[in-house]
Amino acid sequence: MAATATSPRTSRPSRWPWIVLGVTAAFAAVGLVFVSLNGYSLLGDSANFTAFMGMGVVGALSLSRAPNNRIGWLLLWVAITVGAAFTTGEASIYAAAQGEHALASWLAWPGNVLWTVGLFPLLILLPLVFPDGRLPSPRWRWLFWAGIGISFFSFISIGFGETTFDVGDVGQPVRIANPLHVPGLDLLGPVENVIWPLLLGLFAAAGASMVIRFRRSSGVERQQ
Repeated sequence: MAATATSPRTSRPSRWPWIVLGVTAAFAAVGLVFVSLNGYSLLGDSANFTAFMGMGVVGALSLSRAPNNRIGWLLLWVAITVGAAFTTGEASIYAAAQGEHALASWLAWPGNVLWTVGLFPLLILLPLVFPDGRLPSPRWRWLFWAGIGISFFSFISIGFGETTFDVGDVGQPVRIANPLHVPGLDLLGPVENVIWPLLLGLFAAAGASMVIRFRRSSGVERQQ
């Protein structure tokens, strides 16, 4: 029987998330080239590359079928920012080794700063809103905004408060100037010492919210 004019059409998955992921993966793969040029082992970085691009695959798959999927947006965002930070960070090491300190400083900026808006939301927001993209309850809003706040504060303090960045080997790094340093933000330096303990505490709280959500869930939500 021929289909009538009122027959529903099956919507096609969107392609743009896969295009974005493809560009991201290609750019991040350049970072692996710089890892080799810098004389480092590819083993650990290849594993990290696979893990973060794998998050991007899940994000792209979710967004291609559900463009409003918040977890899909978060995972794709993590892949983009971490991939960009990885490649620019490795490129800054190579540039510094070649004596191109001006270029190295501009590459080191995203290499040192983009992690704050990529990894921090991953550690706090993903456990908090998994699996349906919503908070477990309104009482968890404080944790959501605390996660946003620590990401924003870290972005400002590291991106504009640091006077220099260290690139290269941990034992013998090359210290280069931060091209976007704002002298008035030097006071944020001592406060940075509390970022990591605070991040660990927020991550633990986000993990606890996930456990509580699981214990209260049933049916499809528990399976997810």
